[in-house]
Amino acid sequence: MEIVKLRACDYDDALDFLDFVFSKAYGPTHFGAMLPLCYRPTDEHMGHNFAVRENRKIRGIVGLFPAQVKVGGETLNLGGIGGVSAHPSDRGKGWMKLLMAHAIEEMESAETDLSFLIGLRQRYQHFGYEKTGVLLEYIVSRTNIRNFLKSHSDDNALRFVPIQSDDFTYIEKAKALHDKQPVHCIRPLEDFRLYLLSGNTKPWAALQRDGKVVGYLAASEKQDRITEIFADDDACFSEMILSWFLQQNIAQTSLFLAPWQASFARLLGTFAEECHLNDNGNWRIFNWEKVVRSLLMIKSRDHRLLNGSLLLGIKDYGTFMIRVDGEEVSCKRAAGSPDIEWDSFTASRILFGHMPISLVEEIPQTIRQLAESWFPLPLCWLIQNYV
Repeated sequence: MEIVKLRACDYDDALDFLDFVFSKAYGPTHFGAMLPLCYRPTDEHMGHNFAVRENRKIRGIVGLFPAQVKVGGETLNLGGIGGVSAHPSDRGKGWMKLLMAHAIEEMESAETDLSFLIGLRQRYQHFGYEKTGVLLEYIVSRTNIRNFLKSHSDDNALRFVPIQSDDFTYIEKAKALHDKQPVHCIRPLEDFRLYLLSGNTKPWAALQRDGKVVGYLAASEKQDRITEIFADDDACFSEMILSWFLQQNIAQTSLFLAPWQASFARLLGTFAEECHLNDNGNWRIFNWEKVVRSLLMIKSRDHRLLNGSLLLGIKDYGTFMIRVDGEEVSCKRAAGSPDIEWDSFTASRILFGHMPISLVEEIPQTIRQLAESWFPLPLCWLIQNYV
């Protein structure tokens, strides 16, 4: 048995293995088509996958896909975990545990700030991950749209066109909208094009009558899920929703937003049938100071935070000082006894979750007002990112 980093020559074997394991567990799955951004037949891209080989055959794989993410003007190093798999005949041999431990060592060596994956909560808690983050889901039906049509004018109707691989004008506009977000992944144009196709989605550009692109969305093949949507402004967003329903003739869709898309959320809240605050996925924080500081900077732009300081301790990590003074936000390692200490799981749910703090942990009265002003923070990795 050996752990190896895969290469371009392993592409076919690796994807056959992944397709077999995931299809057997979840139904037909084709990784090459589902995640064209991650799985490409080059040494660079296949090198993000670690595998266990036994008698030269792949018996398990874990993908570690590094990304640079802009968060509140600061660049964070993120490790996306995906394709976690072991051959069904090898259950109990510990391939997943071995490969995940190897991936975590790699992230620690690379000074990764935070890591994201999708999977069962208790399974990945063994590796330091907790289900947290915030993802907004709005369910909109044709009936909701009928009532909303009163504000619609045919003069403002938008036309949707699929974004093809060679539609660079549309792709560049979509990337510009994507990169304006307070949290976004830094990608070259070609990678962004492939990103729009992740999860078997199809990207669409929203055009005014004069051909100007004012927004884009990524929708599932059945058009029952919009995994990402950005627009020039609130008016364009509103028209995108209306025009999408009218032109595609769909009965209902689930639409996902990040918590910083507040104005879009407020608009959807006026007519959507349902709204859900969902856990975003499984997160492991490696650099608590950097992650907390960058997200607190984002929150401070939209909320008036209480001034003050808090010494926060994370068990098996250490203590850091969080300070807010007007527009100044800082978060640095500190000595001394913390005002409060949590394990990493509790800290993740309080700092980044969607539940009121009082429903997660009892907070001392001396720091409760400050904690409730600052937390939770808008940690989110939109579905289109996938891993």
